[in-house]
Amino acid sequence: MNWQIHHKASEDLATRAHAALRINDLPTARMLFASAASEELDALRAISITEKPRTYAITAVSAVSLTYKAGELRSAEQLAHSFLTEAAIADFAVDQLRELIQTVWNEQAQAAAGIQFIPGQVTVSVDGGVVVRGGAPLDLVVARVQIIQAIFYRTTEFLKDLPLRRKGPASKSIQALCRPWLFQS
Repeated sequence: MNWQIHHKASEDLATRAHAALRINDLPTARMLFASAASEELDALRAISITEKPRTYAITAVSAVSLTYKAGELRSAEQLAHSFLTEAAIADFAVDQLRELIQTVWNEQAQAAAGIQFIPGQVTVSVDGGVVVRGGAPLDLVVARVQIIQAIFYRTTEFLKDLPLRRKGPASKSIQALCRPWLFQS
């Protein structure tokens, strides 16, 4: 079989996995994501990184992502590291694989601490001045965090039909309901 057949099978399985997620069938979704990842790995075996470097890189990132979505965190981490050892892997894939590893590490840390979050996320980026990938001046980060935290608290108060708070911090009960966390993306 060739790359296209395995990749198409992977796409079909991933589509079915996302459908299972929409109806909250997590076990089926994870099984389908794992099968989709296996098909992507088979697709990778059908091509050469030197002959089709971009296709190889995209497929490698997809295989790691699908393994992560299957809930196989350790396997996703190991797979990402194995692709990063390939000298010819495209730069864009290196960045994406590193982001996936960071995501896996965040989830592993959450699981080890026994912490669960509601689904979804808010991504806030900081740029300008002396901001670099993964780092920024603390005062800039703290200011942004305080703004985002205030938005979360105000939204929670609004959704709870509480009267408009004109000054001061949110009540302890609101702070307990809405406790945002910060992770490096």
